[in-house]
Amino acid sequence: AGTGLLAGIGFTMSIFVALLAFKNSDDIAGAKIAVIIASVLAATSGLVILSILLKEKIIPEDEDNN
Repeated sequence: AGTGLLAGIGFTMSIFVALLAFKNSDDIAGAKIAVIIASVLAATSGLVILSILLKEKIIPEDEDNN
């Protein structure tokens, strides 16, 4: 789940598509802001989830490589 959330960070293509989809500069600005906010939320939530899982050691460590 944490890795899936981190995958939401990639936003450059979304901004490019928004530039192609909208002609109005207000719509383009709104789309850019929405994409950047979504990317920040994806990065933050992914890092929080992964840090909680690693702190609680829910992700099993390989005991053979200790």
